[in-house]
Amino acid sequence: MNDAQIYAEVYAVLDSLGEEYINKLPRKLYEFIDEIRDKKSIVEYDINKDISEQDLSEEASNIIAYLNLQYWCKEEEKNELLKKYLQNDKDIKEKIEKINEDLSKIKEPSEKENVKENKIIIKPKKSILQKIIEKIRHWMAH
Repeated sequence: MNDAQIYAEVYAVLDSLGEEYINKLPRKLYEFIDEIRDKKSIVEYDINKDISEQDLSEEASNIIAYLNLQYWCKEEEKNELLKKYLQNDKDIKEKIEKINEDLSKIKEPSEKENVKENKIIIKPKKSILQKIIEKIRHWMAH
């Protein structure tokens, strides 16, 4: 999915949420979203459904989650969300470490079998929160 479509989805959510939420965003950020979005794209967002029930891309959902954390949450909500994000990152890293550990226990082929050695190493990806922060920093720099 291209950036213009992602921003069209974000814009549709913002439009559905209304001025109360839009006014809490930095004007420059909102103008950027409006400018870069695909204006031909029709995105439907139902304010009565949870965001997880919507047909939004992962990228758009991540941006909305970041906007929620950064601009719309009260301080105690923000702390709780950050704890959840950090726990999710920790859980993912632990799962990756376990997979790598299990893979390392797999018996290597012997030299006699004359088989090329294959190793699979799974490296942890950047967390969703890290990706969102990087994207927002990129937006604000332009």
